[in-house]
Amino acid sequence: MKLESTLPQQAWTLHLSPVTDVVLTLLIFFLLLSNLIQPSGVELSAPQTRFHFDPTGFAEARLLSVTAAVEEPVVYLDNRRLSLPEFQAELDKMLMKEGEDLPSFVIKADASASHGVVFQIAEAIQLRGMRAALLNLGEGSPPP
Repeated sequence: MKLESTLPQQAWTLHLSPVTDVVLTLLIFFLLLSNLIQPSGVELSAPQTRFHFDPTGFAEARLLSVTAAVEEPVVYLDNRRLSLPEFQAELDKMLMKEGEDLPSFVIKADASASHGVVFQIAEAIQLRGMRAALLNLGEGSPPP
């Protein structure tokens, strides 16, 4: 009884060209697709104005969206829905974090949001030593 194989031993090889083709195809697909996806967020109809927002000094600013609600205004910070007292508590938490620079905020308010509410939010930010700027649309600007 013969137990050994008489066939020659073949070296095992891995062909990477099909794997490379698939990876490059997926890479190109996702690079192209990422530009077509709209970022999720809060849709607002910002008021029109002839003045434009100057983003100087607000490169690292956090976006703050304010909408007009039936009972009380709603603030969206980092896509989290907050009431005004919750937002003020969140600002206090940001102040307590040591070793971090104070954040600055760009306030994007809905056209139907109360003028007083928007300035109440801006005042809450500035009273804590943080910077705030109001974002609006210039004449003929497309909605954000």
